[in-house]
Amino acid sequence: MGDKEAKLLARSLQFNSTIKRITLYENKIDVDGVNAIANALYLNTTIKHIDLGGNNLTDRIEPITKALKFNFHITGLHLPDNRIGDKGAKLISQFLQTNKTLIALYLHRNNIRNDGAQAISQSLYYNRTLRTLILLYNNITEGGIQSFVNLFQFNFHLTECKITTEETKSSLKVRFFTNSNQLYQLSQVMINQHWPTSQDSLSENKKRLIEMLLLVLKTYAVPKDIQIHLLKFYLSTIYYNKRKEDFLIRK
Repeated sequence: MGDKEAKLLARSLQFNSTIKRITLYENKIDVDGVNAIANALYLNTTIKHIDLGGNNLTDRIEPITKALKFNFHITGLHLPDNRIGDKGAKLISQFLQTNKTLIALYLHRNNIRNDGAQAISQSLYYNRTLRTLILLYNNITEGGIQSFVNLFQFNFHLTECKITTEETKSSLKVRFFTNSNQLYQLSQVMINQHWPTSQDSLSENKKRLIEMLLLVLKTYAVPKDIQIHLLKFYLSTIYYNKRKEDFLIRK
């Protein structure tokens, strides 16, 4: 498929109300084709997943990122093998700051370096909906990975974040934090009505247990970012069990 076919497809998508997924992997879509597809995304309200991988889009990704600032329906975006580099990653980070629908983003094999990774991690301080981010097989080193480690002190929503296949100190922390977020999100399904609004809502026994946990963490000089996640997980466990007990009693 080239630009001519991409334009025809885009024209039909503008007002289509049935197609939910588009896969255009490894086509020869150039500037005109990308612009046409981007324009269709301004109008289409039913497409949920779009795959434009393997098209060597480089900085031609910009029309797509602009359209996604105004598209509130797409939940999955696949852009692997497009050589977008740091410039493309920064364009993506701009729409991630305000996007409230995208759940999964795939950016593997895109020549993204630390600057691009840091831009994306910064945008996720504001984003509360993205759950999956794949950045494998880029050129991201410890500095870029560390930016995600810092992010996880504030982002409890990203439950899958793959940056490198190497087991470095930072990548192991990222894995730990995403696992922690998975448990946290799972527990939230059960505990929304029971989460403490203040320390006063905790029983004396639970207060003592939390104080003991904090003392142990401090004694062993556990880093503060890990302390936050362990405490968060502990609280989640308490209220998950409380919710479970209430359910069993009612049953």
